[in-house]
Amino acid sequence: MGSAYCTTEAVFIYVAVDPKSKPLPRPADKSHFELDPQA
Repeated sequence: MGSAYCTTEAVFIYVAVDPKSKPLPRPADKSHFELDPQA
C-alpha cells in the first residue's frame, strides 16, 4: 500500500465592521498583524 499524506493550509482574513455592517478601514500601523517569531 502507499503512504498517506495530509496537508493543510489556511488564510484567515478578519474584517472589522461598523454597526451598519460596513467594513472599517485597516489601521495604517500593521505591526500588530505580524506574527511574533519568538512565540
